[in-house]
Amino acid sequence: SKGVLVHGFFIAVTGAVLAAPISQVIDAGSQAALSGMLTVGSSLGLWLLLLFYFTEALRQQGNAPLILVGYGILDLLFVIGYLVFSGSGNGLVIGTVCGAAAGALALGIFSFLQKKSRPDFLGALAIPAGSSLACGLLAFGLEKILLPYLGAGMTVLLELVITVVLYWFLLFALHCFREQELSYVPYGKIMKAFGKM
Repeated sequence: SKGVLVHGFFIAVTGAVLAAPISQVIDAGSQAALSGMLTVGSSLGLWLLLLFYFTEALRQQGNAPLILVGYGILDLLFVIGYLVFSGSGNGLVIGTVCGAAAGALALGIFSFLQKKSRPDFLGALAIPAGSSLACGLLAFGLEKILLPYLGAGMTVLLELVITVVLYWFLLFALHCFREQELSYVPYGKIMKAFGKM
């Protein structure tokens, strides 16, 4: 779950911060509407990654009824979120985020209760969240500096490269990962070599 959270936090924060230039790249004419949708829905990547991870974890534990309960909660919160915010113009996005978040949290709780364990609050939550926020602040500052001169496409590209490098540097510097955990992270061998450097 640590690898899922590490990637999910980064996607959520950078998605929110870079919503304006990304929407400008996609469709400059609809920038305001797209930017609002991307900002509101930026955390969706995090919740979907957790949802799929805990679904698979519970499936391997043989707990299909708990998976159905989790997805029932997801559906319920989606409908409630959509109905409550339908007048805002982003009702579908907000409903989807609410449903995915509720489903992921419910399945996560079920999974940890079944395993009788608890999450690594420092390594899996505090360090990735703090590092993501630091990268988000940097990206926000870089956007203000670069966007007027380089345009939206180049700004997004440069910010992604810079923030990805900084993010993984912070994770290694703060000892977020133990060496054996990198075996379960995509490109873990490359990251292990980078960490040793």
